[in-house]
Amino acid sequence: MAGAFLVGGGRPLHADARLVAGVTGWPGPRRMMVGIGAHVLERQALEAIRDLGIDHVRHTIYWNRWAEPEYRRYIGRLLERTRHLDLLLVLHGGHGPDREFIRFAADVARLAPTSALQIWNEPDALFPGSERFEGSPDRYASHLRAVYDRLKRVAPEVTVVTAGLATNGDSLKRWAAAAAPHADVVATHVYGFPMVAAFREKAALVRQVTDQRLWCTELGMERAVIPPDWPPHDWEELQLEKLRECLLEDSLPYERAYVHVLQDGIPEGHGLYRPDWSPRPAAVWLARWRR
Repeated sequence: MAGAFLVGGGRPLHADARLVAGVTGWPGPRRMMVGIGAHVLERQALEAIRDLGIDHVRHTIYWNRWAEPEYRRYIGRLLERTRHLDLLLVLHGGHGPDREFIRFAADVARLAPTSALQIWNEPDALFPGSERFEGSPDRYASHLRAVYDRLKRVAPEVTVVTAGLATNGDSLKRWAAAAAPHADVVATHVYGFPMVAAFREKAALVRQVTDQRLWCTELGMERAVIPPDWPPHDWEELQLEKLRECLLEDSLPYERAYVHVLQDGIPEGHGLYRPDWSPRPAAVWLARWRR
């Protein structure tokens, strides 16, 4: 079938040859693993992940819902149907004593003893749900140390990942330096425009304060970040261009980069798939490139 290749279910995923021409491989050894963030992991999402050829998937488990028996059963079923994937589970959301969060994290570790667990989300940027640390890297580090110690007792093979750090400059260095001793991996989040500059800069800043393993757990671009005075240009093509620049930047110390996000239901959001689950150019290129 000219101009297309077959994906899950035998349906054609059409490639725009102008967009993906000449970029089908790596310019060197594959050092950086590519993953995807997914808000849901139901049938359609799992088919899309398979189509992309991706095994590393990031998904959130919510502390504030953990007391609900049906939610816990749902997570149990989710972990069962994703046993073939390498999961990064974000533990986030809710308020209460640290000891209750640590108990929740230990419960998840028992259910997924070989997964990676990411402890909170963007506390340096006061992301909703992470305000408990009041913007203090030292408070977060103290909390992370207690979580890490408990998780390693419960599930020694679990990989403990810091929250994805969203700030830049001295703030990023302070947070990375404080958190790194109490985790197996330091994580950053990269957005903005141009994205590849932030991707490089954040890696360099983290390396100034720690040689800990480094993942980028959110790497994304949406219409909102494109400057209003930018010359007319289809934003989906820019999404492809900027993601491609970062993912081909294979000389940086990132072990993994998780593209954000599989699908978010927003017409001009971050999703590689549109709200109707049709693939954007970035999804087409990524699926072809992974092969």
